[in-house]
Amino acid sequence: MPSDRYLFRGFHKDENGSETIYIDGQPIKGKWVEGFYWTNGLGNHFIRVIKKEEGNFSKFTIEDFEIIPETIGQYTGLEDINGKKIFEDDIVKYESEMGGYETSIVYYDEYQVSLNIKTTFGYFYNGLRNLKRKKDIEVIGTKFDKEVEV
Repeated sequence: MPSDRYLFRGFHKDENGSETIYIDGQPIKGKWVEGFYWTNGLGNHFIRVIKKEEGNFSKFTIEDFEIIPETIGQYTGLEDINGKKIFEDDIVKYESEMGGYETSIVYYDEYQVSLNIKTTFGYFYNGLRNLKRKKDIEVIGTKFDKEVEV
């Protein structure tokens, strides 16, 4: 399993996949994969998944999945209230400092993991690690889900 510092997620297109995402309004079937991110220099993007055989640390399998470049997101090192890993481009719900709940897209800026928070005055940015009650953060989807809006 890769170090959390270098863990990435991407969407692998597969007509037999169990999940659907939307890019530019178009549905794409496939599945999310987590692992090492790499490119082959020809414009193809991949996530490498390494699985160790249970009970035998010397045996493992390696599988590369070609992924859609727009879906590449790095793991933030944080988990939500349900223990789900929080990645870039996830949509999270959390308790706002003003009361009530807000939803936001997770992204990396130059210095920290941040939230892109939509308000009536436009967008502002808040450090995800600085939220008052991190235990109340819940991943509710990704920005590629049709039914989840921010």
